[in-house]
Amino acid sequence: MIFKITFLNIEKRVAFIFHPFFILLFFLPLFSKADFAFAPKNEAAYTEFLNLRVTKGQTLINQALKENAKNGISIYLANYEDAIKIFLTEDAKLYKQLSKNEDSRITKLQALEKNSPYYRFTQAEVKLQWAFVKLKMGDELNAVMGMRSAYKLLEENIKLYPDFVPNKKTMGLLNVIIGSIPSNYNWVLSLIGMEGDIDKGMEQLNDVCKDDNPFRLEASIIKVLVENYIVHANKGQIEEATKLYQENRYNLLICYLYAAILTKNSRGAEALTVINSRPVNSDLIYFPHVDLILGELNLYQGNYPSARIHYSNFLSQFKGKNSIKDTYFKIFLTYWLNDEDDLAMPYLDKILNNGRELYDSDKQAQRVAKNKEIPNKSLTKVRLYTDGGYYAKAFDLMKNLSLNQFFTKREKLEYLYRSARLYHKAGQVNDAIDYYKKTIELSKEETYYFAPNSALQLGYIYQSRNEKEEARKQFNLALSYKNYEYKNSIDNKAKAALNELEN
Repeated sequence: MIFKITFLNIEKRVAFIFHPFFILLFFLPLFSKADFAFAPKNEAAYTEFLNLRVTKGQTLINQALKENAKNGISIYLANYEDAIKIFLTEDAKLYKQLSKNEDSRITKLQALEKNSPYYRFTQAEVKLQWAFVKLKMGDELNAVMGMRSAYKLLEENIKLYPDFVPNKKTMGLLNVIIGSIPSNYNWVLSLIGMEGDIDKGMEQLNDVCKDDNPFRLEASIIKVLVENYIVHANKGQIEEATKLYQENRYNLLICYLYAAILTKNSRGAEALTVINSRPVNSDLIYFPHVDLILGELNLYQGNYPSARIHYSNFLSQFKGKNSIKDTYFKIFLTYWLNDEDDLAMPYLDKILNNGRELYDSDKQAQRVAKNKEIPNKSLTKVRLYTDGGYYAKAFDLMKNLSLNQFFTKREKLEYLYRSARLYHKAGQVNDAIDYYKKTIELSKEETYYFAPNSALQLGYIYQSRNEKEEARKQFNLALSYKNYEYKNSIDNKAKAALNELEN
């Protein structure tokens, strides 16, 4: 149970990077050794995998294995198709069918040249790929054991080959992921021999990005991801994501990544343009979360029929259990906010009877459906317009609302919180501070996410003003709240911010 609770936080870190992205698996080795030769077909396969043309990549790897069945790079790359397909689709039958390949590939790699820097590295990568897949599929304990094995192999490889570039890239990401886990779980990490350090991880990634080597693209992708989803992003980091996209417009993975980052930063109109201009052809693997983000962006705009189409596409083609409850809740909203209440209500039962509660968003959907916490239509529209960056529409709605017209404690809290978020995102920071503080004051003894996220946002504001003590106070306040929706996400962000303040 301890493993399950603890490494659920790692699952979230993996989720924001690999749900929707399987970035850690995509990289290009630098050197060639007798048993680890990076042949032209391997390089071509790498390119296809990075562009999510998985079938083409696997065809090339199969050809490479026919030419040399003992090339460790080919064996290692052969793991990509399995891992990417399972991770993106969450297909339980496919997982059961392909999971046996992990042991067979490790056995083949262990029979190769032991004095190559790739010997331990490729084994660690295969173990790590499967660890992330297992986390996604709910097999937490075996995932933890696989991650620990990968971590130890990488640790040893770094001691033996400290200048080997892949070591820095992969361990850099692990340092950031593990380092962002809340401190109350550190004793468990220490017990199983894994330590993380966000600053060290970022330094390792920066070293790869700055060096003129074939790993720069993947390292840049990872760096942009952790900066925007773990380390609090600033304007410069968003500009870095923009540059990455501009240089790789025809890469579906990077196109999706940039749209997701724009969405996260309330730039919905730009995100919609980016995702609508994504590459579309039959060679690409089906990327289910493209439909999810299209649903989200249309929902923000108030284009409910289009949003519903994309959410329904996701449900009809996705074979996994994550994001299902949240998607049914979003479909509920497409009817509810359009005053089609009779069509909306059956979707609350669908939330209760489908999917699982691993992600915070699914937990929140389950809570809404179970407790019949029907959202206030006006406040929900304000939230969606704010999240999408449509501030004028949000302010127009807020002009007709006041605290006194809400009767439940939750709605009063939400009114204050939505006001704070709107002012904050619209750049009216002093008004935002006032409403965040009012939210915290009114939230005593309540278990909603409004207060902890208000504390987190206040921490970010004070951090940006270099008021470190006040920022630290707010981040610790955010961590102090118990038993509320989105706790994993908020705790991880607060922990990362506190780590950043210490340096």
